[in-house]
Amino acid sequence: MPRPHLSDDGRTVTLDLHGSSVDDALDLVDGLVVEAARRGRSSVRVIHGTTSTDRGAERTIKLALYDALDNGAFDRHVTTDARMEGVLFLGLAPAPRPVQRRITLADLYCWPTAPASGSRPPSTGPTAETSNSGSTFGTSQPSSGQAEPR
Repeated sequence: MPRPHLSDDGRTVTLDLHGSSVDDALDLVDGLVVEAARRGRSSVRVIHGTTSTDRGAERTIKLALYDALDNGAFDRHVTTDARMEGVLFLGLAPAPRPVQRRITLADLYCWPTAPASGSRPPSTGPTAETSNSGSTFGTSQPSSGQAEPR
């Protein structure tokens, strides 16, 4: 089964959500928008696909992302959005002090402190294995159900 994949070229971060559930995808995008804005990236490209439906459910990743945008979930960091077939582009507000270190999936799965009420790390969290492209991938998660703090 496919797993989410992330790449960061220093300006645009691309997150491919294939293999994610709707809830996990929302958590990943939320964390990525915050982290990308903090690190001074100009945009986020989210590949949600065209048939991103949870099995047996009617809700899709695409529609859940559009609802989150329409309800202001990303307003703090997102200045513009472009909704295209299979892809969502998010323009980000400039950061006062950009951080050059590349963003990886491990950055999105790690929680420095206990998650806020109602928040949880994605259930498909990988271990931190980094490929040559700078993206992070893996196959397991701590048995507690939550990623270990950094």
